[in-house]
Amino acid sequence: MALVFDTRSLAEDAAVLDLPVAVINTRTRPSWGVRTAITKSSSRRPRQLIHVIGNTIEAQNYGLYIVGRSTFPIRVLNNLLVDNSTAFDWDGSGTMTNDHNLYFGNSSNFSRYATGGSNRVTTDPGLSSDVPPIPAAGGSADQAGTSSYASSTDLWTNSRPAPPSIGAVEPR
Repeated sequence: MALVFDTRSLAEDAAVLDLPVAVINTRTRPSWGVRTAITKSSSRRPRQLIHVIGNTIEAQNYGLYIVGRSTFPIRVLNNLLVDNSTAFDWDGSGTMTNDHNLYFGNSSNFSRYATGGSNRVTTDPGLSSDVPPIPAAGGSADQAGTSSYASSTDLWTNSRPAPPSIGAVEPR
């Protein structure tokens, strides 16, 4: 399973990725977990607003793949990226807020301009075998996120505490 977002066809000022998702590979490793493309042309105004917040992305070639430049800040917050070949690849420019993400068991955590950001977690979240996987209660993802821009509910519409946990699903 992979999600692909191509923002080139969206209207200016569109909010693109502001959703909790769980991308889990159940077969062979697909290419992307979450992918978005913003214009790289200097003659076009790249006004897409990109938020990638509160996701669980597991066992992909590229967990999170962002291409292009944006005049708005790109926000990458509270994401759990586990067992990917490359967790986060950013080929672009602009301002990025990259905070409270968990990287564990990836062959490579970062590629090109992607960095770990602040408050990153790099310890095992103790994921369950459920689909989507649930982080362990009291584990490294539990209440380790930031409330900034976070949804008040997880993937299953369970209330999130303050601060929320990293990933798409709150521990039980």
